[in-house]
Amino acid sequence: MGASEAQKRLETSIRLSLAGRSCKLETPIADKDDERLTGFINALQKKLRLDANRLERVFYVKSFDEYEKDEEKFCKTYGPQISNFVKRLP
Repeated sequence: MGASEAQKRLETSIRLSLAGRSCKLETPIADKDDERLTGFINALQKKLRLDANRLERVFYVKSFDEYEKDEEKFCKTYGPQISNFVKRLP
């Protein structure tokens, strides 16, 4: 996976993780799935050589801003994607 693809997956992973932790979902994210998602985020962070500050500034802030701008839309968009995304994780 190239850097561009890794960045896209990291961004998606962070949004899905935020949705899993913050949204009221019909089927809440299971602890083991949340752990897999977090592990994948950590692996991508390492692959992209992002320190914690840059990861937060570039990826987490953007996701939190999107969530806070329209929580309902964010949750409807990303909540349903969690299960299938986690199933496809390496």
